[in-house]
Amino acid sequence: MVTTLPNPQPSRHALSEYIYRLENGDALLPDSPGNLVEVVGILHSYG
Repeated sequence: MVTTLPNPQPSRHALSEYIYRLENGDALLPDSPGNLVEVVGILHSYG
């Protein structure tokens, strides 16, 4: 016999939104031209 656990309560952790995104394979930042420029700038600063 297989028993299932009830649905867990949503996390109230300060970073839970980001944890859920990582667990689902989603991006941490929404796709937008501004975020793209930020990420490229950061990568460019590392050479």
